[in-house]
Amino acid sequence: MENTTTPPEDRPAGRWPIAAYEHIADDGIGAEKLSASAVAPLVAAARGYESLTPAGLKDAANRLRIGALNGRSGIQFKSIVGRNGALMLPWHGPATARRSITGRRPMPTVPQFRPVDPRVDPDTGRVVKYEFLAGAPTTLDVHPATPPGWLDHTPTAVITEGVLKGDAVLTGLLRANGIPDADLRFDGTGDPINRLRGLLQGLPPDAHQLVVSLIGVAGWHRHPEWAQIDLTGRTVLIGFDGDVRSNFNVWTQAAKLWRHLAAASATPALLDIGDSGSGPGHAPAGLDDYLASIGSCPSLLRRAQAEMPPAPDRGRPEPAPGDWRINEQTRCAEEFVVTRAGHSWAGDWEPRTRLAGRVQGILTRRSVSDREAATGQLDPDAEAIPGSTTVRLEVGWFDPDTGQPARAIVVGPAGLLADDPRDWHRDTHGGHLPAHLLAHPDWPADRAWLTAVKNHRRTETETHTVWDHMGWVPVDGGSPVYVVGGQVIGAHGFTTTVLPGVDNGVLSGADQFGVIEPEDDEQLRAVVLEVLDAYLNGTWSDKRVAAVVLAAALRPVAARHCNAVVSLVGPKGHGKSFTAATIMSFWQARPGAWGPNRLPGSAQDTVASTELAVSRANIWVVDDLAPSSNRRAADADQDRMGTVIRSVHNRAAKRRSTPGVERHPG
Repeated sequence: MENTTTPPEDRPAGRWPIAAYEHIADDGIGAEKLSASAVAPLVAAARGYESLTPAGLKDAANRLRIGALNGRSGIQFKSIVGRNGALMLPWHGPATARRSITGRRPMPTVPQFRPVDPRVDPDTGRVVKYEFLAGAPTTLDVHPATPPGWLDHTPTAVITEGVLKGDAVLTGLLRANGIPDADLRFDGTGDPINRLRGLLQGLPPDAHQLVVSLIGVAGWHRHPEWAQIDLTGRTVLIGFDGDVRSNFNVWTQAAKLWRHLAAASATPALLDIGDSGSGPGHAPAGLDDYLASIGSCPSLLRRAQAEMPPAPDRGRPEPAPGDWRINEQTRCAEEFVVTRAGHSWAGDWEPRTRLAGRVQGILTRRSVSDREAATGQLDPDAEAIPGSTTVRLEVGWFDPDTGQPARAIVVGPAGLLADDPRDWHRDTHGGHLPAHLLAHPDWPADRAWLTAVKNHRRTETETHTVWDHMGWVPVDGGSPVYVVGGQVIGAHGFTTTVLPGVDNGVLSGADQFGVIEPEDDEQLRAVVLEVLDAYLNGTWSDKRVAAVVLAAALRPVAARHCNAVVSLVGPKGHGKSFTAATIMSFWQARPGAWGPNRLPGSAQDTVASTELAVSRANIWVVDDLAPSSNRRAADADQDRMGTVIRSVHNRAAKRRSTPGVERHPG
């Protein structure tokens, strides 16, 4: 029965009949699911959904490059297709859209399968509705008909789970912008990718919307494909299933993705469909369920929330006597105490310490490992610099005299989480405790209080890596970025995806390092050509010197360790410092930061300080190694420089942790 209380423009546009997919789903395999997900036949044909049958098993295995049917993947493939077939769902990485393929069906980056007769997982007892072949890679998905420019510039983007939901959103976008259903049918003729891309390109610019699909809610982590999508300045809608408010694991992944998007200079929002109804079998509604049965695309987009909802209950087990917890409302730590009530026993939480708290952040200082340097991917097993991990704890209370809320931040080494709070103030423990916390009547707190603090709001604990050197560093869930001074440069300009760790407190003059961002690519291209012309045609009389200068200036860009040292030799006043300053000018945060009389290092620096600087900076200059009339002093100077050169060549420059308390973001 039609819902007359919903405005017509907010009602679902309806589904296509199963017969509309006759040119896509042979023998009807998968057609029912495509219809139920409100995916337009043209959108389905352009993606390349395919019905697989036992009769076509061998051809499909060849086409999808699965290999021999008696091999490991082939055996699994035969099992998936079974006796009654399966629907193949092709996943396409962003590169497919960038290539703007027309006239042929693109090869899936990864094929996924929806068997007619799904198996039951023996370990969990759950029906496995969707399967990938064992060992298959994961990918971010962008529909292959997406206009290439949409990867870089659309007002909004939607991130959802699974290609069916993504295609339902793309279908809803077309319908919402006046594309009639007749244009979204497919009769088996022509190039569906070219037709669909033309419809998308014809939409008003303010309606352009990139749709990215994930393999599960945790599928956004560590994907180099993010480098092919520029989210800077866009509103990015997180479109997970409707249980985001009730499922702790789904909420946690949404919250982490939210923070990742914000760090990528996007504006995250949540498409909250939790109260709109449920999907088939009373499962949480997905975006495809919403668009098929609940509402229109415009009504879906109006559900975008600018803040994450509160974290749902994790379903913790019943408390045991002696357990402690933090009560956010009373800002107290409480203990679960069992009392006798009549002939039975009952338990209740009783306040013990008038201090609340949580672990706000964990900060690890380290260098890029050899594996990370080779792959460009973050290595979760890489070791931190010993003793360099610090923690930040937030302690809150109500003032005993005024009743007003108060807060203190405790920062110190990670060992604080294992130490008795009564020892935190001691020099050997290294914690920084504000005086107003020390003055609280309930401080120092008990060890049981610390246990409650570590358990409280654990999913909100921010874990950051701060890099103790400049240059290329990996990014969790993205492509490497370049750190120089206080700047971080990614594929699409300045970003905040990582924390620079080399400041003036670590390396004198670190704030002078940086790059000057061009206005656009055209200006950058013009500047590069202008520099090449000026350097090679007049600045140095010998073009070989000009070539070495340019090579030295650009060498830090290469993502490989440099083991060569440029030595500038000549009489006084013949341009050594000028040449060094010219090289350094490629790496200055502002014009004039470096000059012949303003170079980062000196020959009078100790070997240890020079080695430390070399290990921190992406490029370094040791200036003013003047000849000495004293043979012993001259030999000492040469020996010192020789030690530095050998340490650079052998990658033996010192990396020492910074003394004192590490700064934390926020």
